[in-house]
Amino acid sequence: MNTSLEGMQRVCDKKYAFWTSIQAMKEVEDLVDCSVAFLKYGYTFNLAMILNRRSHYRSLLNYQ
Repeated sequence: MNTSLEGMQRVCDKKYAFWTSIQAMKEVEDLVDCSVAFLKYGYTFNLAMILNRRSHYRSLLNYQ
């Protein structure tokens, strides 16, 4: 499964739990033919990246 649409199609086709962001769900909700239930709680994501001190990407990512 590579996309939110594929995940939602699987939810509609059989008993299947699928976890995605609300934003991704809103993008595909008109493309699937079933109703879904949302959980009332969620998770917060934090993203971390490890870069070499001399990485060329540091200046780009630290841009303010």
